[in-house]
Amino acid sequence: MSKFGVLSAFVLISALTAGLYGILHNQITYTISSDYFSAFKFKQFRIYPHQLGSTRMAVGIIGFLASWWMGIFIGLILGAMALLLKTHQQMKVVLRNVLMLVLLITISSGITGFLLSKLHWIQFEIPWGVTDELINKEAFLNVAAIHNFSYLGGVIGLMAGIVYLVLVGSKQKNKPTGTTL
Repeated sequence: MSKFGVLSAFVLISALTAGLYGILHNQITYTISSDYFSAFKFKQFRIYPHQLGSTRMAVGIIGFLASWWMGIFIGLILGAMALLLKTHQQMKVVLRNVLMLVLLITISSGITGFLLSKLHWIQFEIPWGVTDELINKEAFLNVAAIHNFSYLGGVIGLMAGIVYLVLVGSKQKNKPTGTTL
C-alpha cells in the first residue's frame, strides 16, 4: 500500500469513526433529553421517527449525518500531514494513534460539557423558539452543552493531532530509516 492509499483509507476510517461516534453520542444524549431531538434535531434534519418507524433509528441517522463530515475534515488534515512521514507503515501506526487521541479528546470534551452544564458553570440560551415545547429545559441544556463541547473536542483533538504529528515528524528526522516508532 502506498502513502496515498494510507491517506485515503485514513480519511474513510476517520469519517466512519466520526459517524459511529455521532450515532452512539446521539443515543446517549437522547436518553438524557428526548426534548432536544423532538423540539430541535428532528426539525433541523427533517428526519422524523414516524418516517423510519423507530425513534432510535432517526436519532442514530441524525448522529451520523451530524458528524461524519467532521471525520473527513480531520482525516484530510491529519492524513495529509502524515504524508511527511518516511514510510506508509509509519503512517499507519501514527495515524491509528492520532485517531485514538482525537477520539479520546472529543469524548472527554463532551463529558466536560455535560459536567459543566450540570454544575451550571455554563448556560446556553435557547434561541430556537422551542422553549414552550420543552418538558425538561435543564436536560435540554445539558444535551446542548454535550453537543457543542463535542464539536469543540473535535477541533481541540485536531490541534492535538497536529502537535502529535509534528513531534513524531521531528523525532523521525533524528532516527535512521528502518527504526520503528
